[in-house]
Amino acid sequence: NASYHPSEIYLISGSKKSRNRSISAPPVPLRRSRDSVDSPTLSGCEAKLENKRSSAVNMRQSQSSESWKDSLSSNYKFLMYLARHKYDDEKVLFVDKITKINSWGMRQKRLFAITTNAMYNLTDRFEVRRRVPLEKIRGITKSQNSNEFVVHIPTEYDYWFESTDREHVLECLTESALHITVAGSPNSKLKEYVQGKYKQDNSQLDEQLEAPPLPGLKNMCMFKKLSDKRAHTRAELVTTEQSYCRSLVQFLALFAYPLDVERNKSSIMQNRNKWVDIFDNFENIVRFHCDFFCPDLQNCVKEDSISTPVYNIHAWATGRQSPTSVKCRGSAQTSAEGSLLNPVAEDDEKTIVVGNKKTTTDIGAAFNMRVTLLKTVYEPYLANWTKLQEAVKKLQTKSKYANFMKKQREISGGLGISSYLIMPIQRVPRYVLLINELVKHTDPEHPEYASLQKALRSIQKIAKVCDSYIK
Repeated sequence: NASYHPSEIYLISGSKKSRNRSISAPPVPLRRSRDSVDSPTLSGCEAKLENKRSSAVNMRQSQSSESWKDSLSSNYKFLMYLARHKYDDEKVLFVDKITKINSWGMRQKRLFAITTNAMYNLTDRFEVRRRVPLEKIRGITKSQNSNEFVVHIPTEYDYWFESTDREHVLECLTESALHITVAGSPNSKLKEYVQGKYKQDNSQLDEQLEAPPLPGLKNMCMFKKLSDKRAHTRAELVTTEQSYCRSLVQFLALFAYPLDVERNKSSIMQNRNKWVDIFDNFENIVRFHCDFFCPDLQNCVKEDSISTPVYNIHAWATGRQSPTSVKCRGSAQTSAEGSLLNPVAEDDEKTIVVGNKKTTTDIGAAFNMRVTLLKTVYEPYLANWTKLQEAVKKLQTKSKYANFMKKQREISGGLGISSYLIMPIQRVPRYVLLINELVKHTDPEHPEYASLQKALRSIQKIAKVCDSYIK
């Protein structure tokens, strides 16, 4: 009789059995004991079973990694983060859940990503906790007796991880940055190799996950009298976009943010997850338009307009000063006369700068540059539209929310929550009308004609989806 280690698991008739159970046939071990007798037949069985097991594990890990990779690559929050920090050219190479070990040895599941230029620590909502440029990584130490490894970042602080897919992670890192070297250690625990947050300035390296301030436009374009129909249509597109942004920000300031417990501790909605389900997608749309799309369009009409800065976002959007309990950007910044807008000198620069890219000031180019991000931001909102309506109706059946919404509706000038929530769905079809009008007044020989045609085709596809929800 062959001797087996007590911890050995055996395969019997396709199920797992313990060794001490009486059986009619000798068990075949999934893993051979070191002191077991060599047997060609046994060795062949072991090899096949081990290969099947490894293949199954690798397949599950690969599927998980690819799923996370696809989700992150198309996630609106992550894409807006890249655009905001001018990392537009980064491509996602690897994403998966791995275990992060802190300085006390506590293990925490984290979303780990590698792009062509950096390594990321993310939350499950794809919020960036920390970004480490690959050039800052000087080496990696991996355990030869466990799945632990340490990523060394001398100018900041190290990361201590554990992953069953460790070799894949290390392969992605070393192939993306050829200067990174990997050293082995016989230790199972690698705490002694970890450089912690010893420097005072290292506390600022992690992204702050506090609730961001109220978004808004930095400038407003004021137009002169325009006799040319094409110029008038361009001005109308920008003017309506600015009004749209103002309405979106007004909704956040009057309805959404006062209900957010992270911004307003006395909120009647103490469940943060409920707030995210209802308002998170809307907030992302607001940030897309205020931070990216509207400024791009404003740059297109600099020659025909005068740009004036917005000093107080909350007052610009609502006509009221910001309540101290709700965080708002620029709430204390006003001119000596208390006005919200002051004229500034006109800028004659005719290019839009986005990351390392430049494009002309034609409207079509601005649309084409942002249409993918626009689609990415609007799709979750459209997909969740029916549930959003049901959630709002349910809120209104409760007296505390009904009273709150009635009060805020009076402040907003008569617009209720449903009137605001439908705005994104109504806005996209409006783009089709305006661009179509612009094409009509643009000569086919004009250098912007082709880009306008391309923009029209792209936005029409998104508008069709919006139309189905309006009907």
